[in-house]
Amino acid sequence: MFAQFRIRYPQGSIITELLTVDNGKYIVRSLIQVDGITLATGMAAAETVELAEDRARIRALAVLDISPTTSVANSLGSFSLPEPASLRDLPAPQVWEPNTYESPIVKSATYTLENGDSASALAELRTSPVLPLVDQILDSPPLEIPPTSEPMDISAIIDRTDVEMKRLGWTKEQGRNYIKSQYGKKMRAELSNQQLLEFLHYLELQPNPED
Repeated sequence: MFAQFRIRYPQGSIITELLTVDNGKYIVRSLIQVDGITLATGMAAAETVELAEDRARIRALAVLDISPTTSVANSLGSFSLPEPASLRDLPAPQVWEPNTYESPIVKSATYTLENGDSASALAELRTSPVLPLVDQILDSPPLEIPPTSEPMDISAIIDRTDVEMKRLGWTKEQGRNYIKSQYGKKMRAELSNQQLLEFLHYLELQPNPED
């Protein structure tokens, strides 16, 4: 048998590995590889690891149509791979079926069911959409968001002070003197935003010279 394998696959190799021990029997797997490619595998179980290896090799070679001689087959005897206990105890698979409802929107509510009313109450729960609630939300006025405060345009305020000073007939020297006397600063560019607004407000309150 092994001579046939060598003749057919001179570069081939037979690899055996012990998988587990179950109920006092050694379970071995045999792999037949050629140039690192697995061509066939076989598994077997026996009371000794040596016998399990021989049986696993025979099963793997049988996949390649290489059969043992009669004497070898008689020495190994009949064998079969026992089913692992973990597989025997597995429950039968159950097919999951999704629930289907008449309405895609189901209202969440709490019901107190009296005797004889369970069927009608469940039917109402399944078929009652929440469309009125959706309409109520859509018809409600939009949420009013207060406007955010915009950054102060300093250049625009300075331009307005120029307009007011021109209206009053003030020179730039008069404006600088007022700023120095009131705020201790030399020019409008040194004023804070609040001081600049106060200066503009003061100019706006002054009457026209001809009045």
